[in-house]
Amino acid sequence: MDNDFYVEETNGKTVFFTILIFIVVIGLLIGGFFIYKDKNSIHVKNKINLELGDVINKDINYYLKNKVKDTSDYDIDLSKIPVKDGVISEVGEYKIVIKYKNKSKSKMVNVVDTTKPIVEVTDLTVGVNEDYDVNDFVTKCEDLSRPCEVKYVKDESSNLQEKAGKYTFDITISDAYGNEVKKSVNLKNPKTFNEKIQ
Repeated sequence: MDNDFYVEETNGKTVFFTILIFIVVIGLLIGGFFIYKDKNSIHVKNKINLELGDVINKDINYYLKNKVKDTSDYDIDLSKIPVKDGVISEVGEYKIVIKYKNKSKSKMVNVVDTTKPIVEVTDLTVGVNEDYDVNDFVTKCEDLSRPCEVKYVKDESSNLQEKAGKYTFDITISDAYGNEVKKSVNLKNPKTFNEKIQ
């Protein structure tokens, strides 16, 4: 007896759409997984700077890439950052930890000093060839990153006391991190003692 075989002919379009639907379903599942993972991840900024002398920013959104409206599930540990009298007290790199629900992520933040010193200067009167120091022009230099360094803008300004006259020139005052202030000062070199005391 002959066996009859039944062979079903398949339509090419049907196969194509079946595969396409399968790929779309897999794509949606993978996409959904990544969206869920992304929504439940902590996205911290790549670079975070805090300024020396400022009060620590405790707003969680300052540290995150994307702003979040509901911050109740977030917590942040800033205890490693040195604080004195309520403000950040030391330049350096410090670890913070941001927590979201049962997850946490640590990040290094930089405490930097970009603030220029607060400076006051005075004019000097010295005798010809009388010694003085460029620091004598500065009466006040307030900065968290001391000491303040005082320099002449032009080297030739350091020799003006060798000849009688009145001179105006610039000096720079900078802190330990190179934040600089330029000030114009006056030097008077009288010819005689009577001119000096006038």
